[in-house]
Amino acid sequence: MRRVAQIAAKLRLWRLWPDTLFGRLVVILAAGMFAGQLLTRSIWFETHDNHTLEIPARLFGSRLADTVRLIERAPNAATREAIVGTLVLRNRVVDGRTVGLDAELILPRGD
Repeated sequence: MRRVAQIAAKLRLWRLWPDTLFGRLVVILAAGMFAGQLLTRSIWFETHDNHTLEIPARLFGSRLADTVRLIERAPNAATREAIVGTLVLRNRVVDGRTVGLDAELILPRGD
């Protein structure tokens, strides 16, 4: 009992441990709620990050499957070559720069 009183006296110096039973219950319940919120938040962030990475991968897979299906359903080799040529020459311009396959390598300019 004396040891418990010594420990309680040290904790009272820091003012973390209240003197009353009600105060102690409040501190214990608040600490438990905080720990539960922290655990829930970490689980939520982990699943949120997984979903954030999964959505672009699914979109890329869906577009790739559509492209392959389009090429496979082409009626003949000439049409298939035209589709592939159109897909290869498609460039993206971001901030004034060409991103992706450079069109100048395929079709040089006549400067």
